[in-house]
Amino acid sequence: MRYVGLTTLYAFWALAICSRATWQYATRIGDHLPTHLSAIAGLLYLLIAYWAWRGWAKALLWGLIIELGGVIVIGTYEIFYQFSYATAWSHYGAGYLYMPLILPIIGLVIVQRQQTQ
Repeated sequence: MRYVGLTTLYAFWALAICSRATWQYATRIGDHLPTHLSAIAGLLYLLIAYWAWRGWAKALLWGLIIELGGVIVIGTYEIFYQFSYATAWSHYGAGYLYMPLILPIIGLVIVQRQQTQ
């Protein structure tokens, strides 16, 4: 079963986050860790969109869990130690209206519901 809604949302977010990382690579000098984290998030979003399109529920679940874990770890890390500039997951995705935190939770619920039906 394909997850068309999740595919669309994650493809959009992948475009946004990869664009952010590209811009940061082009304009930020020095500390590239926040940019690398944004690029990793963008690539993960691309994978999640692909897995959702293919209907690969197990891979999709793992991708969503990894994303949620990344958002929580990076968001919590930044409470105590600030990066020199924001990542896609900074402050639990506050720069993107907390969608990086909310979307994997919604995705996990959708995939779990589809698997139990």
